[in-house]
This record gives sequence, structure tokens and C-alpha cells, in this order.
Amino acid sequence: TPPAAVGTVTTLLPLTERFEVGPHTVTWTIVDASGNVYTCVINIEVTDLLPFVVCPPDIEVQADYDLPYQDDVTGLAPLDWGDNCPDSVLSWVLTPPAGYESEYDAGELTGVGEYPSPNTFYIGVTTITYTVTDRNGNTADCSFTITVKGPPVITCPPDYETTTDPGVCTATRNSEPQPDGFGLPTLNEGIQPITWIWTIYNPDGSVGATNSASPFVGSAANPGPPTIPDYDFETGTSRVHWYAENISGSAECEHLVIVTDEEPPVITADPYENCVDPLHWATYNESDPDPVFNHVDPNMEKSPIDYRTLLAGDTDLDLTSLTDNCCDSLSMITNLQWRIEFADTPDPVTGAAVSHPDVTGTGQPSKYEDAGGIPQDIYLWGDGVTFSTVTHSIFYWIEDCNGNPITEELRKDITITPRPQVIKAAY
Repeated sequence: TPPAAVGTVTTLLPLTERFEVGPHTVTWTIVDASGNVYTCVINIEVTDLLPFVVCPPDIEVQADYDLPYQDDVTGLAPLDWGDNCPDSVLSWVLTPPAGYESEYDAGELTGVGEYPSPNTFYIGVTTITYTVTDRNGNTADCSFTITVKGPPVITCPPDYETTTDPGVCTATRNSEPQPDGFGLPTLNEGIQPITWIWTIYNPDGSVGATNSASPFVGSAANPGPPTIPDYDFETGTSRVHWYAENISGSAECEHLVIVTDEEPPVITADPYENCVDPLHWATYNESDPDPVFNHVDPNMEKSPIDYRTLLAGDTDLDLTSLTDNCCDSLSMITNLQWRIEFADTPDPVTGAAVSHPDVTGTGQPSKYEDAGGIPQDIYLWGDGVTFSTVTHSIFYWIEDCNGNPITEELRKDITITPRPQVIKAAY
């Protein structure tokens, strides 16, 4: 009969006991009938199973209206956690969202057990990390985030500057991207649905157009902002105001549309042609033997036979047309400036060329006045010496009510033809 086998554990514990974590040696000893001893050694390493923890999925919620947080967030407990040892410990660490660190005391950033639920979370991304630690210092961890979305965040485009369209005092533009249009705001963030309202304010502050009666409501497929159709912007500075709102609050921004008038006015005038004053205007005055107005015959008042007298109020030199895309012609006419430059005429005694000073005025020439406000005639020189046609020039210049001048002075001829030359026949 073979001898009975005897096993001894180095811990001196019976083989029916559990092996603790760590290394163990089991030595078997067999003693036969003759007293021979046979031994063998078994090394046993008991390792601890690692703990585990499974976090819930990431959470995304919307902040309460006009508040920087959501105060009723649930679903914060681990889905599962544990260890083969019953005395493992679950703990958590909270990392606040940027900008809201001061809302938490030190004791609110760490804890043991499950994170309290429901709880309040601020706008941004909060991270909760769960850790399981067993009695042997083994750990397992996982993290999940709670993202709280706030009101929409929008950025308006830069201010837009443009000029009036040709021939009109407005600029018809829409919300196409700049530079052709005045542009749309950018939606930086915000959970849908977002309600969009746009309003255009004219330079005088009045409402020009708005979609407030039928706001645009965005969606994931079409988040907005909505486009604005063609609008006739007046000269000056208009405001385009944007309002975006979701369940957490609202955002506003505005940008300017600046329209300037750079179109010059258009003026026309007719050339003027006439002869010197009629010969019968000459009168004999024996009490006045002195010649007048460069004429030498004694006693003959020939003034102004070698002029064309443009009587005060005569409209022959007035502008015949004055138009502007923005400004009223009647109000503009006071800005009209004119200048008559005379050609030289011969001296009746010496025949030498005689120059004549310019005549200038503002408003229509028919309103020409002296410094005292008394209406004045304008004398247009003729040639009573060689009896030739004399051509003078009148120049017109004006700027509109927005300061736009005509591109260049308008020049027209003033043609003065002489009276007939009478030559006495020789006998």
C-alpha cells in the first residue's frame, strides 16, 4: 500500500484555506514504508483582478432661458463599476467649464461615490472622471462630459459702403456677400431651432423693412441666417439689425450700410447771340459835349450803342436745365456760379485792344445784383470800330447739395454782332 501523501503550505495554513493575493509555495512530501522521503514544490502566484468602471455617455443639454446654466441634469451615475474585492472605493473628480471655475468650492470638485444627480451645470464643457480603487491600490477610471449650450452667438459682417446707383438717389442692395452685397451675420454657435428677425432702419431712424411679422426659424438642415432681398438704401447711414433667439436666450448685432452720392449734377445752357443795342438808342444832347462809353462824337450820347445791354432780369444767359440724382434743382440754383470773360475790343480812338474785367455772380445771371442787392444790367461789349463780330465766353460751375461738383466748367459763347457800318459816299 503506498504511503499517504502529506502536503504543507509554507503559510502553515491547511490547504482548505484561500490563498491571499501574492506568492505562495506548496511543498508535497511523501514518505514510503521504508522511511524514504520524497518532496516536490509548487509555486503559486495569486494576482488581484483589476477593478472596472463604465461611464455614462456624454450629455448635451441647453441652458435655461437667460441663465448661464441648466439646473436639472440627470444621467450622471456610472453604468457599472466593481471589483473582485468587496471593499473597493468609487470616487469622482469634476473639471468645470472655462470661465466658471469660481462657481465651485474646493469640496465640490471631488467626492466619493456617485456624483449627485440631478445637478446644475454651467455653459461650456464639464468633465466628470470616475475612479475605482481596490484594496491593493489598483485603479480604473473613465470620463464623460456634460456640454451645456447657451444662447446663439452671432457676428455681424463689417460695415458696408457704397454709392448711389446711376441716375437715382438710392442704392439697391441685398444680403449677398460683400463686396456686391452688404452681407449676412455668422452663426458661431447655438442649438436649433433659432428664430431670426432682421430689421433695416433708414438714416432718419424709421423702419424701412423687417421680417418681424414672419420670422425665419432655423433648423439643422437650414440654420440661417435668412437672406434679405433687394432694398433701396437711402443716402446716409442705414442700420441692419439682427436678432437670434433659441430656448436659452438671444443675441443681437447690427452693421451699417453707408450710401454716398458721388454723381455730379448735369447742367445745360444755350449759347447767346445778339447784336449791339439799336442805333436809334443814340440821342443828341447839345448840353453834353463830352463823349461817353469810348465814343468820340461830341454831343452824341451813343451809350450803349457798342454794347448789348442784358437788362436785369433777362433770362437769356440762364441755365436752361439743371438736374441731379439726389438734389432739388430749385434749392441747388443758389450754388450756381458763373463768370463772363470778355474778349478785347478796339479802342475807338487809337484802335488798340482794350480788355474788360470779368463779370461774376451766383445764382442765375438774370438775378445779377450789386453788393447792395440792387439788380444790375450786364453790358456785353461789341465792336464799333472795325465792326467785327466779338465772341465772349460765359462759364458755369455748380455743386449739388451733397458737395458733388460738375466734372468741368460748362462754357458757352456769347456772340455780339456789330451795328451796320455806314460809309459816306464820295462825290
